[in-house]
Amino acid sequence: MASITKYKMNGYDCYKLVDASVGRRLQYAIKIDKFTERQWLAAHDNVMKCLSPEDRQDLTSKKLKETVFMWLNTPKESKTNAKLTGINVKGLGIEAKGETSIRKVAQSYLSDFCQPEINSQTAISRAERQCRIVLSFLEGNKVVFYSQLKRDVIKKYPEWRSGSAADTINQELRRLGAIIRYGVKYCEWKERYLLDGMKVKATTENTKAIRPFDIPEVKAILSWLMANAEITGNWYLHDMALLSVCTGLEAKALSLLTPEWFKWDLGILRVYDNWLAAL
Repeated sequence: MASITKYKMNGYDCYKLVDASVGRRLQYAIKIDKFTERQWLAAHDNVMKCLSPEDRQDLTSKKLKETVFMWLNTPKESKTNAKLTGINVKGLGIEAKGETSIRKVAQSYLSDFCQPEINSQTAISRAERQCRIVLSFLEGNKVVFYSQLKRDVIKKYPEWRSGSAADTINQELRRLGAIIRYGVKYCEWKERYLLDGMKVKATTENTKAIRPFDIPEVKAILSWLMANAEITGNWYLHDMALLSVCTGLEAKALSLLTPEWFKWDLGILRVYDNWLAAL
C-alpha cells in the first residue's frame, strides 16, 4: 500500500510517495500545496488500479508521477470513464482506453441522422428527443459503455417509462437499436442482440389510441342534447352532434349532403352508400 514520507532537505519540508505493492519499489517526490497528501494517495491508488498489469510493471517512477499529477488535474467525467475501462498513458493527459462510450456513439449517430437534406425537421427532433431519453435511462443505471449493457437493464425500460404509450416506448427501444447498429458498424462494437423480442404490448392502459363512444353512450349524449334543445329552443348542438356521428366526423361528407340523402319516412340518413339507423 502506498504511503507518503516527510523529510527535511536544506531546511525545507519535502514529501516522497512510496509504493511497493506491485512487486517493485516505486517512489517519487511530490509537492504538497495545491493538492493534499490524501489527494495524492487517492490519485496514485486510482492510477494504479486503472493501469494494466504490464503498464504497472514497465512504468518508471518519473512517468508514474506525471500520470498521477495528470489524474489530479483531469475532469471528473474522464476519471469515471478511466475507472471503467483503464487508461492509456499518452504523456499529454489521461485518456480512457477501450470502447467508445454510448453517449459519443449516439452523438455520432445523430450527427449523421440529423441532416435536413436526408430527414425532415420533425424526424430530426424526434430522434434527438428519443436519444436524450434513452441516454438518461442508461446513465441512470450507470451504463456508460456498450459492454456494460445487459438485457436485464433494458427490461427495466418499460417500467422506467411507465405512463408513456406502448408505441412511444417501442419507438425509443428501436432508436436504441439504431444506435447499437451504428456502434457495431462504425465503432467496433460486437452485436449481442440485446433487443431481440424486446417489445411492449399495447393495452388500454398504455396506448394513445382513441376509443370511440359506444352506441349506448352516443344515445345518452344525444338524448341529453335533445332534452336541452327542447328547453332552450336551440337545436344547433344536437343537430351538429347527430350529423357528426352519422358522417363519422368526415368533413368531406358535409359537402356531399343532398336532400335525397334523408329518408324521413324511414328515419334514416344515407351516407356513402351505407344506411345508418337514426339514433
